[in-house]
Amino acid sequence: MIFHSAFEAAGYQLLDPTDPRCLGEFPTWDKDGVRVALYLESLVLQRGAVLRQAAAGNEVTLHGILVDLDKRLKGRADAAMRVLLDTADSHDITIYIEPVPMVKGGMNRSQLVAFYAKRGFVGTDSSNKVMCRRPGGAPAAQVAKPAVVARPPRWFSIKDLGVGPLAIDRPGVFPGMAGV
Repeated sequence: MIFHSAFEAAGYQLLDPTDPRCLGEFPTWDKDGVRVALYLESLVLQRGAVLRQAAAGNEVTLHGILVDLDKRLKGRADAAMRVLLDTADSHDITIYIEPVPMVKGGMNRSQLVAFYAKRGFVGTDSSNKVMCRRPGGAPAAQVAKPAVVARPPRWFSIKDLGVGPLAIDRPGVFPGMAGV
């Protein structure tokens, strides 16, 4: 993998998947208290939910960068980002991120959005739930917006009766069965 070689050359070590310092199930590189986790999928926002999907050959998702408490505010996250961004730019790779806090005491969501925006990431929509960085940090106008899927007309209504499961009411379809 391209990133494995780049992080290894920068002095990072790929952690064993059973290492508790791994960030979830994702391949995680570590150097001096900085962990970086990537995976070969892209992110898409559908109906307000962030979903993972198979990536094209030139896409990767940054799960996160986590810096140990005693190592913060020393430019280490910036150094890790520089390795990531330089590698992505030189290989024409798009990076996705879902900017959410990973640990208590770390950056909040607004700080994360600002951190990534400063490095060329832009939201795929106004919520910034998914941010994307094209090679070279393409301006926002060049980032593709997700397709809007038209909703079919509703021909039934859903009622919450306050007890048990929801009831579906299809007037005129099942006479005598309304509300069941």
